[in-house]
Amino acid sequence: MFQIKKSVNKISLVCHNSTDIGKKYSIDLRHQLVKQPGWILEAADKVSWLLRKRSTPIIDNTSINDILEIEPTNDNDKIIINKDFDKDDKNSFQYTRVFKDIKLGTEYVSKETLFGTKNCRYNVETCERSCT
Repeated sequence: MFQIKKSVNKISLVCHNSTDIGKKYSIDLRHQLVKQPGWILEAADKVSWLLRKRSTPIIDNTSINDILEIEPTNDNDKIIINKDFDKDDKNSFQYTRVFKDIKLGTEYVSKETLFGTKNCRYNVETCERSCT
C-alpha cells in the first residue's frame, strides 16, 4: 500500500508471513522498489539497518520536510534532523519524527531514516508521474 504525494509515492504499509524467507523477500522488494525514481519509505530500527546494509538510497536531509509534505511551522508533525547520523552505524538514525495526536493528546516519537529517490512530480489531471 502506498500514498501518492506531490513528488513521490510513499510506501506506507508492508506485510510478510513472519518466516525468515518472507522477511528477507519483503526487505528485498522494498530495496528494489525505493531504488526506482519516485518511491520512498520511512523506516526505523531493524528495517532501516537492513536497508542501509544493502546501500539503499537515502534522501538527503534538506529534502525531508518537502518530500513528506510537512510544513516547518507545523507544531503537530515535526522532523528533527540528527546531525550525527552515520549510515554505517546500526544504532544511528537520520531524524526523529514527532507527531502529536490532537484528539488523543498523545505524542508519538519515532527515529527514522528516509529511503528512496526524488525529483518526480504527480499530475492529478492525468494520474501520471514524471521523473527527471
